[in-house]
Amino acid sequence: MKNADNLIYDFCEQVSGLGSKLGCVLVQLPPSLAFEKSGIVQTFTLLQQNLRCAVVCEPRNRSWFSPDADTTLMQCNVSRVVADPQLFKSSPDAVAQNALAYYRLHGSPEIYYSDYKIDALQNYASSLRDESLTHTVWCIFDNTASGHAIANADTLQRLLDS
Repeated sequence: MKNADNLIYDFCEQVSGLGSKLGCVLVQLPPSLAFEKSGIVQTFTLLQQNLRCAVVCEPRNRSWFSPDADTTLMQCNVSRVVADPQLFKSSPDAVAQNALAYYRLHGSPEIYYSDYKIDALQNYASSLRDESLTHTVWCIFDNTASGHAIANADTLQRLLDS
C-alpha cells in the first residue's frame, strides 16, 4: 500500500461516476499483506478524503487481527469485514468500528462453493437484525462457484422480512 497515492486518486475518480449509487468500497487485502500502521493510515485517509461513502476492509493476514490493527481501523473510520469462513479470531468489538457493519459470506465449509443451510441463515438474520439497531448493515454472498449466492440471499431477505 506504499506509493499508491496516484492509484487511489485514479480509483476514486473512476468510481465517483457512480454518484449516490456508490454505497461503500471494499478494500480486500491479499494474505501476504501484513499490517503496517503508517501505510494503512495514509491509504485509508486518502480513500476517506476522496470518496463520499463508507470504506470497509477485508484483511487476510493474521497481523490484522490484533488490538493495534483494531485501534488503527477504528481511528481511520474503517470497519473490518465479518467474513465467513472466519480466517482468524478477532476481538468482538472489531466487527463494526464505524457506522457500517459489512458481512461477506463466502460459503462454508467449502469456500465459494458451499450452500448455506437454513439454520446458518437464521443465525445470520438474527445477527443482522441486532447489528441494524446501531449500524447500517451490508451482507454480500460470495458463494457463487456452485450458484448458491442468489438463493441464499433471497432466503436471508425473506427471513429478515418476516
